[in-house]
Amino acid sequence: MIDIKTTDEVKAINVRSPISVERFVGPPGPPGKPFTFDDFTQEQLESLRGPTGPAPDVAEFMVKDELEQIIIELKKINGGN
Repeated sequence: MIDIKTTDEVKAINVRSPISVERFVGPPGPPGKPFTFDDFTQEQLESLRGPTGPAPDVAEFMVKDELEQIIIELKKINGGN
């Protein structure tokens, strides 16, 4: 059995036989335009959205910010040193 499929959009021929599978590719076509959100349905866009992740732990950043503020104030007291 040989199965040959091609379309005007796909410039390739898949030949499938009990012995082997080979792919013959033609020359590249003209470059296409980039995708935009308008190219997708709302359902397709929603399928790209994953589950909501956990809230970030910002405590470490708050401590770092507070320490930086303390260092700045100490430098002011010590004349910038």
